[in-house]
Amino acid sequence: MQGRTPGGVNHRTRWPVRVFWIPGLVALCAAGCSDSPSDPLAAITTVETVPSLAISAHLPAVTELADRLPPSEVLDRAVADWEASWDREDGELVRSQARQEVVPILHDLLGESATRTALQTLEWLRETPDLAERLPPALGQPVADALALMTRAEEALASGDGELSLELALEASDEVRSVTPEAVARRLIARGRTLIESDDWSLGDQQRALHLLNGAQRALAREDFSRAIQRAFYACQVMQGVPEALDPAGPGPDAPDDEPVKGGAESGVAAG
Repeated sequence: MQGRTPGGVNHRTRWPVRVFWIPGLVALCAAGCSDSPSDPLAAITTVETVPSLAISAHLPAVTELADRLPPSEVLDRAVADWEASWDREDGELVRSQARQEVVPILHDLLGESATRTALQTLEWLRETPDLAERLPPALGQPVADALALMTRAEEALASGDGELSLELALEASDEVRSVTPEAVARRLIARGRTLIESDDWSLGDQQRALHLLNGAQRALAREDFSRAIQRAFYACQVMQGVPEALDPAGPGPDAPDDEPVKGGAESGVAAG
């Protein structure tokens, strides 16, 4: 998906990250994490056991900084790898390599201002000191890791190692980005494609799984991340022979693309 990054539109713009609900299949369970829809942490959403963090805050990105520089072969390759990594199960390994390649270029041309800006835009993570402990483990650990990376980045900057500081700040941002709804949807679709291509499963209905995965991909293209997560999750369950437990209050994962989610709401928050 060239030019896209989880949680946002074209990477040449700021990062709007939206809140969404899937009544019945998605549980809104973040009452203790935010007081209003404008808070950075606006909601936690889950499809069965697949949680995601819907936020309304700016997340610095490799692509955003790279847009401020003249194009180069190394930079273009690293940015392309970073973007593509969100459609891979092993995406963090790819992103780590991309950050290592691009950070020296970014730091040489942009200086410490890029690092300071990245850290400042992540400061909202510290607004709730016990945030990581209050989140489900699948969300709390990445947030805790991001906070630890921010501390290390600040220490590196104070000691004069701006390059390391920038790399750590971007890694912290990617930790948070990895659990946003779009990133979760893309990772689930990647997991489904991996299962489809493997010979490790035999209980599932391959035709139905492909139908669900294709529907998830279409929903992702429309930025309907709730439906993308739903369909990709069930595709993986079908392939693994897991019985489905659909909520009768809402449409099943096989519902037509244009069928509205019962009682659903459009994305309600955008930042930037």
